[in-house]
Amino acid sequence: MGSARIAERLFRGAGCIKCSSFAGIREDHAAMSDQVLPPLFIDRPARSSTGLTAEQANQLTHALGFAICTVAATTLVLRAISIGGPVRILGCLIYGGTMVALYAASTLSHSFADPQRRQFYRMLDQVCILLFTAGSFTPFAVLHLTSPIGWVLLAIMWLAALVGCWKRVAQPEKTICPWTIVPLGWVPALALYRIFEVGGWGGLATVLAGGFAYSGGVWFLMNDNRHRYFHAVWHLLTITGTMLHFGFIFGCVAA
Repeated sequence: MGSARIAERLFRGAGCIKCSSFAGIREDHAAMSDQVLPPLFIDRPARSSTGLTAEQANQLTHALGFAICTVAATTLVLRAISIGGPVRILGCLIYGGTMVALYAASTLSHSFADPQRRQFYRMLDQVCILLFTAGSFTPFAVLHLTSPIGWVLLAIMWLAALVGCWKRVAQPEKTICPWTIVPLGWVPALALYRIFEVGGWGGLATVLAGGFAYSGGVWFLMNDNRHRYFHAVWHLLTITGTMLHFGFIFGCVAA
């Protein structure tokens, strides 16, 4: 089976297009009257008289992630440039760029009450999630997985991500279920032996911990209607996963 067909099946086989809870996109929220909402925030599931609203917490958590990732990506790219090598630099640029784009898009997706803007930025958010999933594997793969199987894994991830992006842009009103993306994020587990060879037990533990942080966060995302801060908890877990993987990548790619 070709890589393109494998990529297509990752999304068509999951059968999760239009998962109603991903990224906080729900029809009932879209139906809420904008007149009763603050100019920059949308409450989910309801406005509280005390503390941050759900959307304020969602916006602030990933705004924090955006600030952290901007510094991290800049540091990584500058370090790669100082070491040299076009492959190293390109891999770090792809990783850093997709990381910053993800957190910027996520922050914007929680920043507007206007339904059209909200739909656009949440579509962009999911596109960036897919690109970052593949981008996270890129710098390690291009430097440490130079065998044919390494390039096949990287190609599968990028093809699957691009297929998902195409589907999302072609149908902006629909959303992609996170359980479609989670398996894509675990494709690098097929190269755990190489991760161990490069990073040792510490590196392996860091990569696995980051993967579990991402995957565990999906539960809070899928159940964010149970508590107004569950979506923000998911954001914090994604930041945790991102920083764990960044630490591994910096140590193994740019050190």
